[in-house]
Amino acid sequence: MCPVELMSGTDRPSSGRRGGGAAVGYGGELIPGLFQTREYAAEPFRRKTPALGAAERERLIAVRWQRQGIPVRRLPAAPALRVVLSEVVLRRPIPDRVAMAAQLGHPRDVAALGGLRPGLGGPGGAGPGRGRNRNG
Repeated sequence: MCPVELMSGTDRPSSGRRGGGAAVGYGGELIPGLFQTREYAAEPFRRKTPALGAAERERLIAVRWQRQGIPVRRLPAAPALRVVLSEVVLRRPIPDRVAMAAQLGHPRDVAALGGLRPGLGGPGGAGPGRGRNRNG
């Protein structure tokens, strides 16, 4: 999962959001939960706990899915969240190709709602403040 550091709005005045917080996260294993489609979120449960019943798996996914409203909530103010995605997580597909194709466009769609800002980082990636590839 993506480690996320959450800071209150007073700790980070540059967040530009009164009453909300700002969070910065860097992850390398999976696309962070707030940027996941439901199908992508379900895949780790299928792989790591195959003996888990379908009803229990759906319950766990539903609990996880409830967090999707955090970045667009009005009260309390949603935290500003900036996540740097490792290129590796985008190149590590899940077996369902249609679901993976939908997942690749999902961070952009979520960012359009406001409050979330994805970026690409990692070896050769364009991380925050880097305008060009390290190798060139």
